[in-house]
Amino acid sequence: MDSIECQGFVEDARRRILQIVRDFPRGAVVEDRCNYLKVEVRSAVFSLVDDVKFEFDDAAKVVHFRSASRLGYYDFCFSLTFSPLLLS
Repeated sequence: MDSIECQGFVEDARRRILQIVRDFPRGAVVEDRCNYLKVEVRSAVFSLVDDVKFEFDDAAKVVHFRSASRLGYYDFCFSLTFSPLLLS
């Protein structure tokens, strides 16, 4: 997916992403640094795990992110379910 452009401060986007992950029933923050965030999200079916990594670029006013299934390329479209929550 493309990077997320920030209209305001990148730190606001970071706080919002953290809140989304905490509100997601099967989301967990694994690593939290000032410009980097790694989370795990599990699907309701089969408990498939996606690793989602965020890099916050304050200079460019964007958030780069990558979502990858641990079991290969196919995760029953779970990434398509979780990722739009970040863009809303």
